[in-house]
Amino acid sequence: MIMNGEIGRYDGVRFIEQTYRAKGGGSSGMGTPAGTWTNAKSDWIVFFGEDTVAEAVAVPEEIRGKIPGDFGRDRGIAWYYLGGFGIVHPTAAGAAQARIVMWDSAA
Repeated sequence: MIMNGEIGRYDGVRFIEQTYRAKGGGSSGMGTPAGTWTNAKSDWIVFFGEDTVAEAVAVPEEIRGKIPGDFGRDRGIAWYYLGGFGIVHPTAAGAAQARIVMWDSAA
């Protein structure tokens, strides 16, 4: 399956290009404004390994309907889900077990 923004694969690794973040880098964070790259700087790369995130489901997704009122003129329908996602191996547990690695260029 080809992912949205996927530009290629190499040795089982997918390379996906994103366009929502301005290029240019900088030390103030990922949302830095665009700028020119000098002194061997480049954009950041984030690697996500296998078993990165886990989902915990308390109530699976379901469709719930509202009890009609006002002689059937007041109706409603909604999606309902109780759950969450979390990182399986955070870097605090040991750098050797980390599944998310961020690479940055020289100063």
